[in-house]
Amino acid sequence: MKTSNAIVTVGLCPTWDIICRADNLRWNMHRILQSQTIRPAGKALNISRALAWMNIPSVAAGLWGEKDYAEMKEALAGQRKWIALKCTAVPGKTRQNITLIDTGNQREIHLRARSELATPAALKKLRGDLDCLVQPGDFCAFAGSLPPPVLMRHILPLIQSCRNARVRIILDSSGPTLRAVLQQGGIFLIKPNVEELSELVGEKIPNRVGPLLRAGKTLLPLADMILISRGSQGVLLLSRDFAFQARCTHPPRTVISTVGCGDYLLAGFLKGLAEHRMIPDALPPALQAAAAHAAGLTESRSWRQMQKRFPVNVREL
Repeated sequence: MKTSNAIVTVGLCPTWDIICRADNLRWNMHRILQSQTIRPAGKALNISRALAWMNIPSVAAGLWGEKDYAEMKEALAGQRKWIALKCTAVPGKTRQNITLIDTGNQREIHLRARSELATPAALKKLRGDLDCLVQPGDFCAFAGSLPPPVLMRHILPLIQSCRNARVRIILDSSGPTLRAVLQQGGIFLIKPNVEELSELVGEKIPNRVGPLLRAGKTLLPLADMILISRGSQGVLLLSRDFAFQARCTHPPRTVISTVGCGDYLLAGFLKGLAEHRMIPDALPPALQAAAAHAAGLTESRSWRQMQKRFPVNVREL
């Protein structure tokens, strides 16, 4: 489906995701893997991949290592119909992250390597590429890990350049760098989960509607909208003018993995916004995409099938 405004995903700390599945894992043991997947990832690229599953085009931007750039392009060749690759090649090699999934005990362990791609020179080069890429009204999602605060004076001009171009900036990250970027204001949307929202406001927030709304409203001077992910309890969406609660009325009976559900949630929400629906109408595709991914169905089922399988209730608060 065509959209009038581009969706640009920007990853500053991308990765290769290595996902291994095995049954009943324990320390000091040998086990044959049930499956292993290796793919270029990071939250930004995962959002583009989720949009491609929903037949929505996007532009994948951000940093990627020169040493494995060609390998990344080859891995995404089958999705080039929907993903326009515009990543900025910079010196170095993209990190690898490992996820071990114990299918017998339904538990996971995530091993994350440090990203070394973001340097002052790399961020300056990316800023120039984004200046040529984005147009007024585009959605620009900075998603995934952000570089450390020591690089803040190079990150803020990157965000400011997009703001000057009248781009709608989305932040889906966490940590001290996010707080510093958010403090500059002018953000269109942030998408914290309950833990990340607690981190942003500096206190533990229970996963209940009232406390979440009160905490979210303290951030509205800095962001136009806040989409709060509540796991199995759905989402809250609030702005200065409205607040909505949404959840699947028939959630997945079996959750295969929660890894990447937030990326599918944001992708579904961006799909709804880009199609010029009323803002509350963007909530059902967000939750349907997240539920389908949690159930492990995005590789074997179509987006249209998942819309019918996971009905969503939206209620104004």
